[in-house]
Amino acid sequence: MNENNRKTIYELAKYSDLDRMAYIEQACFPNYEKYYTIENFKEWYLLNPNMFHVIKDAQEQVIAFIIVTPINEALKENLESGLLSDLIDFPKEDILLGEDLGYYYVADICVDPKISGLHKLILGGKLMGAIFNILSEKNAQYVYSSPISSEGQKALENFGFEVVAYNESYPIYMVTPQKIMESRAYKMLRR
Repeated sequence: MNENNRKTIYELAKYSDLDRMAYIEQACFPNYEKYYTIENFKEWYLLNPNMFHVIKDAQEQVIAFIIVTPINEALKENLESGLLSDLIDFPKEDILLGEDLGYYYVADICVDPKISGLHKLILGGKLMGAIFNILSEKNAQYVYSSPISSEGQKALENFGFEVVAYNESYPIYMVTPQKIMESRAYKMLRR
């Protein structure tokens, strides 16, 4: 592959990126009944456009994305007790725009399934590193996530996340930014 094709751009998503993100979401989770739809993305974008982060290729096409949102105390407690585990089930008022209480939820980390191998790992690592830097700057206290795939669960564990509860059949993970920065995976990203 030509080296120019490997150049990437990290940025906040634009409304026009949502269709491509929905396509990648469905391609990543074709057998999951709760995958996020274009309608979900549009609704959440109107609530908080800053929750969508993308990586684009040299042709400015979205090839990977992550969704991370600040959450309130009630949602934090519902995650820790296992009552809720997925952004699709969160009450809209719990998806915060400007209010920063130090609690965040990472809802999705997706890389276009047409990308594989080392390039896929590099893109996933870029997303994780960028988000964790942002959370560190915002003095996040706790970061939660509930990945549905074993690949996603292993990735979080590599970054120091620990299971705090279970909902249905999926674990709910939590970590502090300090623990992320102490993780071997984060240190490898920083090299």
